[in-house]
Order: sequence, then structure tokens, then C-alpha cells
Amino acid sequence: MMFDIRHYDTKFLVANPGFATGLKKDMIDWCMEMNTSAKEYVCPTCGVKTVLTERNGSDGYSWVCRKFGVIAHHVRRTVRKGSWFDESKLSIPEIFICEL
Repeated sequence: MMFDIRHYDTKFLVANPGFATGLKKDMIDWCMEMNTSAKEYVCPTCGVKTVLTERNGSDGYSWVCRKFGVIAHHVRRTVRKGSWFDESKLSIPEIFICEL
């Protein structure tokens, strides 16, 4: 069952912080819609759009470009790079809970 973070008010999120941290993808999508994080990232090595990929870490996702062959490379960029969240040690859901 997929939940949408936008359907919950701030009182619910404050009372249930574990719920918000489980919705990392929803939070990232919402941040992209609100233009607080990048909607896409172009690989600086090959110039191709990277893929938003699930990974272990505080935010749960990163932009990844992995190529094999002549121009082999593996570029990974956090979803928060260059955004309002860039310097924070907290996860994106934790930032929203703290800001409430």
C-alpha cells in the first residue's frame, strides 16, 4: 500500500515521526514538486540523465550513472546535493519534522 505524504497534516507527522521516515520516496517526490531538490541530474562524465536509485543511507535514494565499456564510469550523487538540504546531517523527513 502506497502512502502519499501530502495527505497528512503536520500534527500527524509530529505525533508519528517513524511514519514520515518510512516515506522517503514520497518526501523526495514532494521536494522535487516544490523545487527544493533537483528533478533530474545529468552525468558530468557522459552527459546522460542519471537514474534515481534506491540505496542505503539517510535519504534512501541517489542519482546514479553506471556505464561499462570504453567510457566506463560509476557516478553517484546524493539527492540533496545543491539543494536546501545539502549541509544537513538529518534525513529529509527528519528535517521536515524538525521544521514543524
